[in-house]
Amino acid sequence: MATPLKYADMNELKWAISERKQVRFICAGVAYQAEAHGIFNDARSRAFTVSLYILQGPGEGSWRDIRYANLRELEVMRDGFATRHRYPALGC
Repeated sequence: MATPLKYADMNELKWAISERKQVRFICAGVAYQAEAHGIFNDARSRAFTVSLYILQGPGEGSWRDIRYANLRELEVMRDGFATRHRYPALGC
């Protein structure tokens, strides 16, 4: 019998976001490395959702919103990141 994966700690995730630290985690059995940019409450599902820029894993180089409840084995990395704008400013 496999050992269950540990749920992500909300305090660690909030710290990673505030300090702009990269994170590693597992979601649906797949490993990711990402920049965690924010947590919001999805209006439709009422679930906490994390806004991430994926560095390694499926969807690499793009933005994903993943339900907080689906994050497992969260690890805050030493590497930081600069502010990244999800929606580039529209030029005139």
